[in-house]
Amino acid sequence: MNKIYHKFGITSALVQGLCLSLLCLKFWFNFDLITSSKLQLITPTVLATIIVLSKHFEGWNLSIIPNGLCTLLLSIALWTTTATTTSNATISIIFSLFAFIAWLLHLLAIAHFFSYKFNTPKGPFYVGFRSVRYQDLSISIFYPTEASHGNRARYYPDRLAVEKFYESSSVDKPLPRWIFNIFNDIANKARTNAYVDAPLLPPSKLPLLTASKEQFVPVIFSHGLALHRNSNSILCTELASRGHIVFSIDHIEDIKGCAKAKNESDLVREYQAKRVREVRKLMDILEKGQLLVDVFQTKVPVALDKIILMGHSFGGSTAIATALEDKRVYDCVVIDPWLAVLKKDEELRRKLTCNLFLIESETEDAAEPEAETRARHKILMDAQKNNGKRALYVIANRTDHMSFADCTLFFAPTFKREGLVSHLDEVHDMMGYWVEMIAKYAELVRFEDSSGGKQNPKELEFVELLKNNDKISYQAI
Repeated sequence: MNKIYHKFGITSALVQGLCLSLLCLKFWFNFDLITSSKLQLITPTVLATIIVLSKHFEGWNLSIIPNGLCTLLLSIALWTTTATTTSNATISIIFSLFAFIAWLLHLLAIAHFFSYKFNTPKGPFYVGFRSVRYQDLSISIFYPTEASHGNRARYYPDRLAVEKFYESSSVDKPLPRWIFNIFNDIANKARTNAYVDAPLLPPSKLPLLTASKEQFVPVIFSHGLALHRNSNSILCTELASRGHIVFSIDHIEDIKGCAKAKNESDLVREYQAKRVREVRKLMDILEKGQLLVDVFQTKVPVALDKIILMGHSFGGSTAIATALEDKRVYDCVVIDPWLAVLKKDEELRRKLTCNLFLIESETEDAAEPEAETRARHKILMDAQKNNGKRALYVIANRTDHMSFADCTLFFAPTFKREGLVSHLDEVHDMMGYWVEMIAKYAELVRFEDSSGGKQNPKELEFVELLKNNDKISYQAI
């Protein structure tokens, strides 16, 4: 079962249903299974305790509103059941009816505000996690480790991540902060599948299926607009579980300004350039080697000739823009890149000096026609013909732009209502499928001779996997 329903919410609904049943027995048959005075004391106490436990262990979602309302109305109905006057008895019946309506709304909310479990990494290793602030860069490092150790890292690495999500949630229309806090509370409680401060896997225990010998192949990940360095933790932990060290950078920008800007606006390009500088700065830091020494207290062998740069949305265009400037990028994996920020003739038509794997969601082109998503993707991919590098372009069937971000698993039913998710029941499985597909692509790098002297024996096998699958529309280059 991949869906998660609030257990405390269900428990609360069962208690409320029991209390409503006892009230019905009293009103209709004058039959008390339990004295009213005890009900008056026990019911509010039990229901309030369940709400507190829900907040502490699971986090709230919007089902807490009908839950709290039902609890309040039930309490009032119970307080008036001992009244002997006809008017007070009538009031008790009225509040009982309102409580019943609130209870039905609570049941509907429980069914609607479910979430999905985080996909578990499938690689041979557990995943460690370090949060690092280094030379003005905020970085999440995901890496292979031998065993689970310590606490799992939080989905939100810091308060800034929450603020960015709130800002993006109120771009089109004002959103009261208290509603956002309730809606988002489940994400505040969520933890990734990476263990804080776990020891790094000894390089000698890396998979033998590698041309890099005892070196970690590094992955640098750039997140989308309004997201954060842990927002694609499912992908990052999958890559780390297969032996990569993943560096996910936090980018900070004017979210509302960028969201409302069109195509190649000066503001968006300004932040694009800032992101590129941050990625290149991280590559400079990795070349010097001191970052990993400081983090792991030992020298860490990294295959700097095989840097894989990945990104989603604005992070995808960041990866492309970086690869256009910096020849240190060996491979580029971009998911629904926001290529509207790049100039068609000056940038999109240029050849890259690295391999490229572009994944486009099924609905993104139609969702924002002004961005010319598919047209720009094709311009970029056509420019890579005959450049001596691998260039793969696929459309991920039954996916949306948000299908690749962890937050979709928290808010899938709401995203469905907002038109951000098309196939609600397939969200979890499609996330797992594409995470694994990207991880398999990243594993190709292990087999490759970075000097270009040998053909990758696994590349043709991977291409055939793309061509012969109903989840993918393969686009020939």
